[in-house]
Amino acid sequence: MDVVQLSIEAAEPQLDLGVLADLSGKQIMLGVLDLGDPNAETAEQVAARIRHGLQYIAAERLIAAPNCGMKYLPRTRAIGELHALTAARNARRRAGFVAGYGRFAGSPAWDRGVCWAVPGG
Repeated sequence: MDVVQLSIEAAEPQLDLGVLADLSGKQIMLGVLDLGDPNAETAEQVAARIRHGLQYIAAERLIAAPNCGMKYLPRTRAIGELHALTAARNARRRAGFVAGYGRFAGSPAWDRGVCWAVPGG
């Protein structure tokens, strides 16, 4: 079986994203929300994590995503996290860097702030 997409939860454990360089040709769902922090991130914190990932993987292969575990968050906190993720995308769009957000850029689901992965989806 060929693996075409990997999900890497990078925000909470603060992984060394240099490992992404070895995954050429794969789509990478990069976890950019630190759900272990009791406060929702700012859009700039999320954007910084995405920019860091873009140092190692091409924009067309990067899929910005939350780390898993959002279902355990209180609703208001989860919404705050998704707002930060969406605001980071909007800031990049205004700056003309929409392609830097890979598969979510311009998709209807991303525009609504729905940006988590569904198995088989």
